[in-house]
Amino acid sequence: MADPSGTRYTGVAVKLSGIVNIARDRGEIDHYEILTYGSGVPMPIRGGKIDGVQNLAHVTKEEYKNLTVDADGLTRYVSSNNETLTGIALPIYRKREDGLFNQIKVGSEHSNVTGIFGDGPGTTVLKNNLVQLGKPWDSNENDTDNRDHAVLLVENQNGFVIKNLSVSIQNLKEAFGETHDGFYVKGMPYYGKVDGILVNDSDNVTIDSVESSGANKAGLRFGSSHNSVSNILLPGWGRPRSISNLISNKAPGYTFDNLNLGENNKVLNSNTHNNRVAGVQFSYQTNILIEGTTTSENGHKLNGSTGYGFASEAGSYNNGIVFRNNTSTYNYRKGLDIHDGDRILIENNVSYGDRLLGISVYNRNFKMENVIIRNNIITQDKTNRLAKDDLKVDGKFSHGHDYLQYEAIHLQTNEKSQDLSEIGSVGYFEISNNRIQNLDSSGRTATNQDYNTNAILVRMQEPYLNYVLNIKNNRITGHSANDILKMINSSNDNIKGTSTLSETNKFANGLGYGSGSINISGNKVELDELYGDPNKDLSAITIAESTINPNVTDQKLRAAQDKFRSSVTFENNDIKIKKTFMSTRPGIIGKQKNMPVISITTNSEAILFKDNNLDFGEVTQTLAKNIAPLSPLISLNGNNGTLIQPGLGFNANTSRTPSNLPNTLSRTQPLVFLGNDIKISGISYANNIDLPLRVLETSHLVRYTNNNTFTSDSEITASVTDTKTDPLGNSIYTSSTERVTPSKEKNRSQFNMGISRFSTASPILLDSKEEVVPYDTVYINDNTIAAGTSFEKTPGREGKKIVDNYTTSIYNSVYEKSSDTDILNYGLRFFYSTANIREATDNDRVPGLIRADYLTTNNEIMTATKTYNYTDTKKETKSTEMIYRYENLPIGLKNNTEYRYTNETISTQPQNRVIHVGTRTSKSIGNFEYFDIDFETEYINDNSIPTGNSIIKNPGAKGIRTVVYREIRDNNTNELISRELVSDNITTKPVIITVKRTVEESIPFTIRTINDNDLAVGIQLVATSGKPGSRMVVYEDTLNTQGNIISSKIISSIIITEPVEQIIRIGVKQPFSNTNKIDGDIIKQNIDTNLPPRKNAKVLYNTGEKVNNSISIIGILMLFVGAVLKMFSRKKKERK
Repeated sequence: MADPSGTRYTGVAVKLSGIVNIARDRGEIDHYEILTYGSGVPMPIRGGKIDGVQNLAHVTKEEYKNLTVDADGLTRYVSSNNETLTGIALPIYRKREDGLFNQIKVGSEHSNVTGIFGDGPGTTVLKNNLVQLGKPWDSNENDTDNRDHAVLLVENQNGFVIKNLSVSIQNLKEAFGETHDGFYVKGMPYYGKVDGILVNDSDNVTIDSVESSGANKAGLRFGSSHNSVSNILLPGWGRPRSISNLISNKAPGYTFDNLNLGENNKVLNSNTHNNRVAGVQFSYQTNILIEGTTTSENGHKLNGSTGYGFASEAGSYNNGIVFRNNTSTYNYRKGLDIHDGDRILIENNVSYGDRLLGISVYNRNFKMENVIIRNNIITQDKTNRLAKDDLKVDGKFSHGHDYLQYEAIHLQTNEKSQDLSEIGSVGYFEISNNRIQNLDSSGRTATNQDYNTNAILVRMQEPYLNYVLNIKNNRITGHSANDILKMINSSNDNIKGTSTLSETNKFANGLGYGSGSINISGNKVELDELYGDPNKDLSAITIAESTINPNVTDQKLRAAQDKFRSSVTFENNDIKIKKTFMSTRPGIIGKQKNMPVISITTNSEAILFKDNNLDFGEVTQTLAKNIAPLSPLISLNGNNGTLIQPGLGFNANTSRTPSNLPNTLSRTQPLVFLGNDIKISGISYANNIDLPLRVLETSHLVRYTNNNTFTSDSEITASVTDTKTDPLGNSIYTSSTERVTPSKEKNRSQFNMGISRFSTASPILLDSKEEVVPYDTVYINDNTIAAGTSFEKTPGREGKKIVDNYTTSIYNSVYEKSSDTDILNYGLRFFYSTANIREATDNDRVPGLIRADYLTTNNEIMTATKTYNYTDTKKETKSTEMIYRYENLPIGLKNNTEYRYTNETISTQPQNRVIHVGTRTSKSIGNFEYFDIDFETEYINDNSIPTGNSIIKNPGAKGIRTVVYREIRDNNTNELISRELVSDNITTKPVIITVKRTVEESIPFTIRTINDNDLAVGIQLVATSGKPGSRMVVYEDTLNTQGNIISSKIISSIIITEPVEQIIRIGVKQPFSNTNKIDGDIIKQNIDTNLPPRKNAKVLYNTGEKVNNSISIIGILMLFVGAVLKMFSRKKKERK
């Protein structure tokens, strides 16, 4: 074989067939440990007590007998605070003295072995019992050395193949009938240490066409004990640590170069199912590929903490991860999951019915700067919900618990607030062309708590990473959802490992750069109902940036963001909702409030919101009782900046500070709102109160609006507007209202969409042309066809449309003259002059963007200085001096800059293409049938052997023909899907065993009867006694290997003596009154003529020696004479 570089590996490959039992005998309990029970990691109990138990960390078997332990293995103990709490009574097993605990291991001592092959899944099976010894996996440190527990361990190999076999692990109930199955331990989701196959510290290992099930850790696992096992004790570190831990905690002398990373390992065309933690799990890998593999029902239905299809291990470094063309179904936590990694590609996969998340990508300990998630099909099945929290005694989920929600795609950087990307780093993230289906947030838990359903969540939490995020061309459908898109950007520079403390050494306000270049375009959404998360201050579509830092607060004045970066683009999205709820649903814990359907808050240099079709259907705001809590359909917000007043401790480098200066950054970022079509069916408020509709609200932004329309299918109430607008271009509403039914109303100020800072001249039609309308592809999950397969049900057909392309130009209508440059007359510019006005050529995403500096009367860059004195969450007093410098800030768009938009009219509707995607998961079972094969006997003439005798040259026995079938059965119902012939071979060839034996046998005599008139009726007289003859018979026997006769045939038969016929006279004379006495033998019963051969007949096997048979004949004659003499003697006694 060869690796990707072309290096070839040669050696010995091992071939396995049939059932290979890897013997592991039942362990015995050494002692029990009492551990904490709850939502956290189970921990030893310090200071706790139970009556009759000396040490909760080592409960003897005798002490355990006196404990009250329920069926789930839970007991009660008294804590050091005298609280009675629930704990886990965990049995710790050891190996029996005479027990077996085996595995197949290919280590460095087997460097010449390059592969293990079988006949295929189900027909070559490595079979094992789920025996686990010693302490469980340490999920707090993830440093357990479990290599000895793997069924198959491949270690320190470079170039190795595992192919065409199954690993099947029976739990303790199945194997030994125990009540504790070793798979599900309540309160301990990471109990297990048994992997099906573990590839450790190895490169270029391929696992191909392998099925693995029943492991209480992972079915297939790649890892590095070199990096992860704690075996290094440094002075002052308290206990041994792993290399990974030492690097993470910056131990002297330990760097990234100390890691040992696996390279180019692969999982191909395999099937992992019903494993406790994950189907495939990996850590410390570079360029790992998982392709064409099915993973299903990993985890346990009663628990939600584990159950991954594929997952990288948290805290491990991984670089270059590809998940491609895989199918993940009904895993009890996540389908395709990355806990830590970079350079990640997840494409062309199917996630169907995975419980918590379809696809999840985030990082904890190492940077993540490149992720692409594309062309995947993610389908929710609301029946696969966790009804109870099995880590709580009452089963009730805590507020905001993971399992109260489902998310199709989750992308998050810097999950543990580590600040892993360096200043100046550039990242690229893409979520594109995915199909998210069957979203449904209906239903409640067993404890009556509402479920939430979300389509896409993105959290960008690296304060210094300059990134591009593309969320484009995704299709989202279903019954209902809370969130279509949540994009939450946090610029907070957190002190490592905590989100409640801020680092102020790099930037005094504790805030990094904030938003990257965000592009949300070409997405299509169709839902029956949309809810949002008002109780969490989140809209159904949210783009949010942390423009203030709550961790640095002085007299309720929070440190504010003073930097702008990149852009937010929301364009060409098509959203159609039947019912939109803008208020918190009844019974939801949290805030009771209204939220917009779309909300954007950002410190980007500009917002482009254009060419969207937004139909929100029937809209309700059940908490809107008056104008105050009324929310608009769309809310767009810029960076507010800080309120600068001398009374708040600010010092400005100018004497022109007014008594109440507006927020200094509130009027800098341009908003382009262009070519949007917005529609509703109608709107209702609390108790049918009549309130005026608000369509659009903008704040802290410079508005550029044109060619936007609004439609309502039913009559609504709208405010009457003033003829003027505010300085930002927002409509000014009067107290008057009117009832209207708007239909494609364009540039209507009544809905805050009047033309602002665009030319009032009619847009110029650039061109009009017919274009193709691409057909949409509808994917239907089909559990009647195998996972990983699909077929086209209905072909797609393209439609036609007329596309009119228009252009309109920027025109800043409110000006003042300063420094010979037109400057917008609002915000800071009302008090201070601007200089160095220049076009932002480095931000080509915003055409015509202008930046400038603000100058004081002394021609200095304006600054405002404040020392923030604050108390952090550790109750420590801190201070940081913040200097706000107002330079290189966005101020607007350049005059005459052209912006384009389109109007489209569909002339021919496209026809959807319908694809059925297989979701039926299966398991392979070998069916072995055995048939006997008769051997043949070959005779060879040999003159050295006397006639009639023979010698066994080669003994023989029947052979065995083995016919092997592979049955593919449904993994849930066990229904037979297919049966194929794998092999039909003679597994044991027939062995010929023949012997000849000589047997002296009797020849029965015949009996003849004669009627005798001289004998009374009823009297029989033997006139002539019969004598058996004898013959010598030679048999040829065929024997099996146990020496038993299978068949026999007669070779020869020689008569030694002829039998003598027995003659019997039968009386027919009628009786007289006197009894006649008759000489001779009076026979009063029938004579048995079926004389069997003598039991002790001598058997003479041919040994090559001549046998004298006359001895036997003489013996028979002597016995006969003796019997006759004895008979006559008895008759004489009777006559006396």
